[in-house]
Amino acid sequence: INTATYEFTPAKPLSSGTTYTALVKGQLQDTTGGLLAKDYSWSFTTSLPRVEYTTPEDGAEHVDPKTAIQVAFNQPMNHASAEAAFGLLRAGKDKASGSFSWKDNTLTFQPAKPLELGQIYQISIGKGAQAATGQAATQEILINEFVVAKALAVTATSPRNGMVDHDMNDGFRITFSSPISQEVVMEGVTIVPTSSMYIWMDRNDTVANVSTWLRPSTLYTITVKAGLTGRYGSKLDKDFSFKFTTRPYDPMIELAAESQTGSYNAYSQPQAYVWYRNVEQVD
Repeated sequence: INTATYEFTPAKPLSSGTTYTALVKGQLQDTTGGLLAKDYSWSFTTSLPRVEYTTPEDGAEHVDPKTAIQVAFNQPMNHASAEAAFGLLRAGKDKASGSFSWKDNTLTFQPAKPLELGQIYQISIGKGAQAATGQAATQEILINEFVVAKALAVTATSPRNGMVDHDMNDGFRITFSSPISQEVVMEGVTIVPTSSMYIWMDRNDTVANVSTWLRPSTLYTITVKAGLTGRYGSKLDKDFSFKFTTRPYDPMIELAAESQTGSYNAYSQPQAYVWYRNVEQVD
């Protein structure tokens, strides 16, 4: 690199999980004629093969049933050995069958058929998956779990069915069992009496938040139509409806005056005008 810094590149990759010792011999002469007084040495150990990450990641939810499984290693691997150490399992079931492919250090497994909806699967890499050099192997068992998206269904609403005294400024929310798009929800949700709606999604597109103009003291019926299709193709098998009633306007009374102070003729019967709402008597 320069007269003070040199770089050594091995002719072939170093072996995994191996301790190497580098040595610079004494009496090495610098550009001014000075000599290195004694040998200088240091040691280092190359990394063992290990899994960097998996896709889906550990703890993932609402996973596409047609997803491909990826396992990224920290170094080139012996493909046959890594594939033998790999497993995709559902509790109580044998390993899923499928096909393997590789890109750089990443193994991809494509299951032969879609994964079962709503089920927990485990990605496992056992001990002994060998590095490409064949001189080291994975030392630990890795198990990552994920949950496949469930069949589409409505699992909760806010307000709940039959609720009275709902705040008309709150709109309503519908929770689905698996992700669904905003556009599909817009097409498949109706409100009676009718009112314009604005919908936005959160929680990985499983919660539809609906903003709408609600009237006081009104019974509303919300219907989610059968046939709505979720992100991964699952359809809502039947209509889902819930009802709620909005609360009346809050009671209100105030003087119909331009300011908070005023003057009246003491020799006549004064009259005061008021605005009021939802009160039975004004004294």
